[in-house]
Amino acid sequence: MKRAVLFDMDGILFDSEPWYIRETRNWMKNLGFQGTEQDVSVIIGMRTADTYHVLSGLLENRYSIDELRNANETWFREHPVDAKQLMFEGVDTVLHQLKEEGFLTACCSSSRRRSVIPALEKMGILELFDVILCGDEQFAPKPAPDIYLKAAEMLGVSPSQCIVYEDSARGIASGKNAGMTVIARKDDRFRQDQSRADALVSDIYEMHALAAEGGNICRK
Repeated sequence: MKRAVLFDMDGILFDSEPWYIRETRNWMKNLGFQGTEQDVSVIIGMRTADTYHVLSGLLENRYSIDELRNANETWFREHPVDAKQLMFEGVDTVLHQLKEEGFLTACCSSSRRRSVIPALEKMGILELFDVILCGDEQFAPKPAPDIYLKAAEMLGVSPSQCIVYEDSARGIASGKNAGMTVIARKDDRFRQDQSRADALVSDIYEMHALAAEGGNICRK
């Protein structure tokens, strides 16, 4: 029987990834980048700190990591995300339903806490999570299972009692490596390999239906 649902944030709670990739490409263009959004999309699912090494390669290593970090942080400080506007339909409703049904919940994001908490607050769902873990908190990055295993430990449940709701290949692998059932929100915009997920759904309503049925999903 499943007792907990562990959520990624970007691409799961709100549709931030197309926005983030577009805006990342915009500040990179100021540094001479001539590639596409598809080129930039390789950073999806990475911790923020790790993305700079990839972006440096896309910029032919012409800039230091500190220069890229400064350019990134300055751009997003001046162009903040509107998490409420980008929130997927049904997220707040389903989170309330999960709590009413006795499920424990966690948000396990690769983003930094200083980004995660304001986004959850903006969406009005911060208090609906029993545990919030972020990518700058000394976890090995996804696809390592660490962040999901820690969430299960803090919730007092076993990995087999957890459903992970993810979208990126790295996030799906992280949940699977933790020994958990993984449900992925279908998204083919950035060529993410979702084949390791136990089930694919169109939205959070479908995920909730599977969770409410006890999470008895036939593994692929």
